Amino acid sequence: MIRIVVLLFLLIHTSAFAGDYVRSASWSGKDAAYNDCGFTGIFCTMSTKNVKTNRNSVSLGQYLKVYANGKEIDSFEVKRIYYDSSKGQCWISKERKKQFKTYFTTYGCRGR
Repeated sequence: MIRIVVLLFLLIHTSAFAGDYVRSASWSGKDAAYNDCGFTGIFCTMSTKNVKTNRNSVSLGQYLKVYANGKEIDSFEVKRIYYDSSKGQCWISKERKKQFKTYFTTYGCRGR
């Protein structure tokens, strides 16, 4: 389910979304996913089962560790946070570009 939502966001991302880039975010949602397109940006892998992080809030410049099934799959400095207030969803990325391909996303989120 979350995979479909994330893919739809990436395919039809426009200014019509009720979201914005924020400096920090906190979350309590259990639904989370991690998408990694690696160095090339062509071949992507999405983890949707038992995805967790080492913290429940983060600000730009802080480090975030992402785990899937109890195993660390990535650790990165947060460079961009997109918050969609209409869905309570955040996308947290190590990329500075606006349409990032590698990100952690979760529901139950509040951007600040």
